[in-house]
Amino acid sequence: MTADRERADDSGADLVWGINPVSALLEEDELRVHKLLVAEGRRDRRVEALLDRARERGVPVAFQPTRSLDRVTGGQAHQGVAARVAVFAYADLEKVLAGVRERGETPLLVALDGVEDPHNLGAIARSAAALGAHALLVPRHRSAAVGGTALKVSAGALARIPVCRVANLARSLKGLKEDGLWVLGTDPRGEVRLRDLDLDVPLVVVVGAEGRGMRPVIRSQCDWSAVIPMEEGQESLNASVAAGVVLYEVRRQRAD
Repeated sequence: MTADRERADDSGADLVWGINPVSALLEEDELRVHKLLVAEGRRDRRVEALLDRARERGVPVAFQPTRSLDRVTGGQAHQGVAARVAVFAYADLEKVLAGVRERGETPLLVALDGVEDPHNLGAIARSAAALGAHALLVPRHRSAAVGGTALKVSAGALARIPVCRVANLARSLKGLKEDGLWVLGTDPRGEVRLRDLDLDVPLVVVVGAEGRGMRPVIRSQCDWSAVIPMEEGQESLNASVAAGVVLYEVRRQRAD
């Protein structure tokens, strides 16, 4: 059993914990909550609101000793609340893009290359949802999956923004370019400054892994390799922070 993907009984379910993630899931009609788990004695305004919402949706509630929640969440900070939910449903990239275009919007996707920390996945999703991205792209292999930790860190964003799982990220980026999207990668050694680019175009923002950054095969698919200006001598930014900076610049340009 792992903290990120705990299997419930034989029904095939994930475990999500924390008040904000569970609350977001209860608000999403597409995400079926099998059961709400609440620590015995944990009854405050926020928990009562969760209980009311669960009753409205017909979700069973089970009160359990706090140590039981500690065990099934792997000792994570669950705030006395967890939920068993249907295994996370990844979105279809073609359908997401079709919907964006039907609404007359300019596509903005975020692709994660080698981001294996679920905390970073959750934080990037939170920035992406807040700054207008339409979807996240994550590779099937060597990438964090959507589970309890990512859902908790995202503060509900992963219940709102589509996540598309792709078999081969380089091939997917090539296909998106053929479909009219531009690909922007961030790189401390990039040849162009972020603010000098016209980002009001159909766009994929690639976020590389901390430390090693983008893989060469992914960098070769980038139309631009941009550097985020920083004070001399400073280390590179955390992957989620870099994503937030780039997405904010896209948002700023598109709002002008």
